[in-house]
Amino acid sequence: MPSSNQKERTLKEKMQRSLPLIIMLLALILVIGVTVVTCVKAIGGTSNKTTTPQQPIEVHPVTETAIIQTTATTTETTKSTTTRATTVAKPKATFALLAETTTTISLPPRTVSSMELSFYQAVMNVGDAPIFPVVFMIPDDALDIRIKMESSDEAVAVITDDNKISPVGEGNCIIHVSAVANPYATADIAIRVEGKTDSVTTPEMSTPSQTTYTTAVELPEDPEEEEPKIEREDIVVINGITYVKGIMLVNKTYPLPETYNPAGMTPETEQAFKELQQAAKDEAGLNLFSHSDFRSYHTQAVVYEGYCARDGQEEADRYSARAGYSEHQTGMVIDVNDPSYSFNGSPEGEWLAENSWRFGFIVRFPEGKEEYTGYEYEAWHIRYVGKDWAKEIYDSGLCLEEFLNVKSQYP
Repeated sequence: MPSSNQKERTLKEKMQRSLPLIIMLLALILVIGVTVVTCVKAIGGTSNKTTTPQQPIEVHPVTETAIIQTTATTTETTKSTTTRATTVAKPKATFALLAETTTTISLPPRTVSSMELSFYQAVMNVGDAPIFPVVFMIPDDALDIRIKMESSDEAVAVITDDNKISPVGEGNCIIHVSAVANPYATADIAIRVEGKTDSVTTPEMSTPSQTTYTTAVELPEDPEEEEPKIEREDIVVINGITYVKGIMLVNKTYPLPETYNPAGMTPETEQAFKELQQAAKDEAGLNLFSHSDFRSYHTQAVVYEGYCARDGQEEADRYSARAGYSEHQTGMVIDVNDPSYSFNGSPEGEWLAENSWRFGFIVRFPEGKEEYTGYEYEAWHIRYVGKDWAKEIYDSGLCLEEFLNVKSQYP
């Protein structure tokens, strides 16, 4: 039987063997305790922090700075701001900016990704005829080029059924243009509508007469001398408007005064175009419509400046008129259907070239006549001159400048 001393030694040996294990357990408990305390403090500190409320963002208009600052916050705020920017304010650069700051949208091939307009601002008067911007889709071979237009204030301007901007009352508004195929492809037009202007009465155009128009020209003895001005009895200027043989003439040489404003198509032009439309439908099954007709002096200034900004003045002068030098201001010009080079040679374009004279119209800028007219071939651009004059000009095979023996050059 073991003695008490032996038992005591055995107990000490067991305690010595167990001591490292006990120390490890104590250390583990200590580590767990410290971790728990740290977590509790962290949770308590977070719950006690005061959340700064998100400041409201002005979205009319939304600026690039506002969008960037907001998208730099939380994910929830980014989603909220994205919705407001695209559905309320819709600035021109919204699509590109959101794509950079949030996510990239993958589009099917030949889908509109963006657009450019012929003008981004316009000044109109109450009573002016509706206007329409030329829309350039990117890519230019997009399959669906339909657009949607919305007015921010219909008390100022409304969108007609054929997507034209019609002034209603004085004030300012934004016309938002978006692609039907891609609502993120957008552009905005700033519209200012001013009070109604006093219209200028258009003298009636004469019909051809049998009178022979003569011009007396004195040739200089020295060929290097400046060519003398030609005095022509058939050229008459009334209130700043030039008439040649009774035909109102507007080109790069003969401008209209800024105040000339018939406030829309002339009644004769409008009636003649209705007859032309019906004939095209009945005879050839073609749907012809006015894409653009009357433009005021100020609207033309905006249109021309937009083209200059895009292509430069030298190129713009080949297809767009400067303010005061545009036939659109006469109220006797219509751009039919699609005012682009794809219209040249189309069934609609060929029908106009062969038949518009029957209704008093001429194709104003025929093919191969740029040296006389000063403008590129535009099959869609027709000018009302009356049935008698239209037939004479058509039968002659000449453009209007050749027929009237006048120039078209900017001073």
